[in-house]
Amino acid sequence: MKPSKIIVTPVAGKIVRDPLTMEPLPPEGRLVDNMSYWQRRAKDKDVIMTLPPKAMRENVKNKEAKQAETKQE
Repeated sequence: MKPSKIIVTPVAGKIVRDPLTMEPLPPEGRLVDNMSYWQRRAKDKDVIMTLPPKAMRENVKNKEAKQAETKQE
């Protein structure tokens, strides 16, 4: 199972826009949804993808579980 959130950082000298906000990624990177757009940017060597710290991943999982519970009610 692939992670639902990743950190993407633009490669030095590249300007990569977030498809949801149309804003350029900051040089320090940003936490984003793991979607095919970012997979393609990584394949093209425009961004570097990393996993968020474990504590952040667990936080995201908890939020997603709560949202799923809310939708079922």
